[in-house]
Amino acid sequence: IACHGVDGRGAGARTGADFTSQEGPLTRPDGELILSILDGKTGSIGTMPAHRTMLGEARCEAVLAYIRSHFGQGIPVVTEDARALEDAGLDAP
Repeated sequence: IACHGVDGRGAGARTGADFTSQEGPLTRPDGELILSILDGKTGSIGTMPAHRTMLGEARCEAVLAYIRSHFGQGIPVVTEDARALEDAGLDAP
C-alpha cells in the first residue's frame, strides 16, 4: 500500500507503478509479474524490494490475483509470446 497506494495508482506513478494504467504493469504476463514480486525490480520510479522470503511463491501468486481483480479489470494482458515478438522488434501475427 505504501508504494502503489490503496487505489493502485502509485500516487500518479510517482511512488509505485500505476496498476490501473492501460499501459502499466498489469499488461505483463503473470510469470513476469510473479518474478518481480518474488525477486524485486528496479525501474524508472525506483526499486521494489523482493518479497520471496516474506511471502513465498504461493502467496505472491495470491497477491497478483488480488491486484488483477481489484485494479486490472479491462486491462489486456500481453502474452509471453507476443512480448517476445515485441522485444525482438517484430509485430504479432
